Amino acid sequence: HKFDPISQKEFYQMFAYFFSMADPVMDGNALLTPPVVKIPSPEQKAEMQKLNAERAAIQKQIDQAFAKVQYVDPLCAQHAPEPTWHETVWIDDDLPPGAKPAVAGGASKWEFVTKPDHPVFSGQRSTRRRAKELAQHFFTEASPGLRIHAGDVLFAHVFIDPKDPPQEIMLQFNDGNWEHRAYWGANKIDWGKDGTPSRRQISDSLPEAGRWVRVEVPVGQVGLKPGSVLNGWAFTQFGGTVYWDKAGIKSRVPPEGFHSLVAWQAVQKAALDSSLPKPIQEILKTDRTKRTEAQKQQLRRYFLEHVCVKTRDVFQPLHKRLQAIQKRIADLDKQIPATLVSKDLEKPREVYVLRRGEYDKPDKNQKVEPGVPACLPPLPDGAPPNRLGLARWLVDPQHPLTARVTVNRFWQQVFGTGLVKTAEDFGSQGDWPSHPKLLDWLAREFIDCGWNVKHMMKLIVTSATYRQSSRVTPEKYRRDPENRLLARGPRFRMDAEMIRDCALAYSGLLVKKIGGKSVKPYQPPGLWEAVGYTSSNTAKFVQDHGEALYRRSLYTFWKRT
Repeated sequence: HKFDPISQKEFYQMFAYFFSMADPVMDGNALLTPPVVKIPSPEQKAEMQKLNAERAAIQKQIDQAFAKVQYVDPLCAQHAPEPTWHETVWIDDDLPPGAKPAVAGGASKWEFVTKPDHPVFSGQRSTRRRAKELAQHFFTEASPGLRIHAGDVLFAHVFIDPKDPPQEIMLQFNDGNWEHRAYWGANKIDWGKDGTPSRRQISDSLPEAGRWVRVEVPVGQVGLKPGSVLNGWAFTQFGGTVYWDKAGIKSRVPPEGFHSLVAWQAVQKAALDSSLPKPIQEILKTDRTKRTEAQKQQLRRYFLEHVCVKTRDVFQPLHKRLQAIQKRIADLDKQIPATLVSKDLEKPREVYVLRRGEYDKPDKNQKVEPGVPACLPPLPDGAPPNRLGLARWLVDPQHPLTARVTVNRFWQQVFGTGLVKTAEDFGSQGDWPSHPKLLDWLAREFIDCGWNVKHMMKLIVTSATYRQSSRVTPEKYRRDPENRLLARGPRFRMDAEMIRDCALAYSGLLVKKIGGKSVKPYQPPGLWEAVGYTSSNTAKFVQDHGEALYRRSLYTFWKRT
């Protein structure tokens, strides 16, 4: 050190305590970067224990149900079927069972037309729609619905009147929501976000007019996930006259895949379902002859619980309950406060003195181990050479600095100036304490009370020294303008937050509740926007109401940028 008795070697000895941390260098701007420690309240801890017990009970029911399953694969491994494309027609001369038709754009009902007077692709009739602008006919609640598998392709047949073509046609699919759209032609219908699964352009030109054209939509392009079930379908157009006929889904999943584990594995080998759990996907990617017995059993269990038609109905209600519990656990976990911690590498890195402090020029002849400066007390016997040992050394009652530096900052917070004026420097270039014995006594008191900050703050603000008036005569001010002799009380005793809290307390409005989430009390208009990023999720200030307006300033949401 330039002024204090700390050598270059001792500097790197201190550096060695922190050079073997396993934490990532960059946090990716994440809210929490592991490792972290969760700190639940007693109520949260009790709730988490209750939910974990419920989860364990449901899992036990699943295990018991699985133990009762009697299953013999109808196919043998030597005759596993090769998946082939097959089609399921959902809409032809009529709508699917259970479908509830509806219309938009002014029409009262679906219009079906018949051949030979009108274009029909399949069967005896097709559906027609005439429009000047936006028009749509659709249905919902079809049962059974269309189950989606990886690689599936939805299709429909369309005939555009060459004398009255639309500007755009669109197909829309409902798996619980309508945010799955594909369109052809001009971008006139502004539902959803263009270029995303909610509005995907298949082609900027319309299908050829005057003849039947098959249009296809890969399920992945419109965000339909494997395992989801379609219960609704919509035909939409902007202007023109359009006929629709024979619509459904093309799939490579043979029916055997829902009955036979062998057949299902063959299907997955041809087109792996990306919605499957990652461990199951990894097993399916592994050659069948190289799978362990545990992997085989894991795959078999997943098939019987989630895929096999004969057995999955037993497990689906249980898994639904399990998922609900797991969601509640995840939601509760998000509410539990977490604090960042650090973790050391299992094998510490080697540390050397760096020539001129340059990181790429270690002096291989000067290897150092973790240690403390010789000018300070040595580490206790048996202290581990890591951050834990350093932390214990710092709070050792015999350490001359930790307690003194800390209580000096308490004094500075209350009086405006510390007993040591240079609160950041207790070295040879720092100021001497104005009251050395008082500093020593406060440090000893801090240690003896168990490092109790509240006790120390109360001790200082209830002292006769603090409770003095801040009034001063000209003569006393001339002799001690900075009040280093403490002959009067501090002139400024509270910062802005303290003043606010005191005002709330005096008026009887202060909410004394302890803990809870941050609050956003009233503030001057426009103050927030001055430091807000427009793309941030905190760009707009939304004022709270009720008791949130009157909580201690400690709980006010603090926005950095």
